[in-house]
Amino acid sequence: EIHLGRKGTPGQPDDIMTVAVEDDGVGSAASRPTPGLGLIGMRERVEALWGELSVRSALGDGYQLTARIPVQSRNESAS
Repeated sequence: EIHLGRKGTPGQPDDIMTVAVEDDGVGSAASRPTPGLGLIGMRERVEALWGELSVRSALGDGYQLTARIPVQSRNESAS
């Protein structure tokens, strides 16, 4: 399931884009990290946009990833 949303006032600091992805798969236990760079790469890309990424998962309960990224106008990003 994928959810997209935007909250706040356009052009203001509270203007945030939210992307949430969740599944009902097997999930993962935090004590059993899996190989790969998928979540690391996602976090780096979101943080490069001054955003934050949260990941929740439990064994047998799927994943939920949520990225919150501030929206900037073209004028703001040029400064």
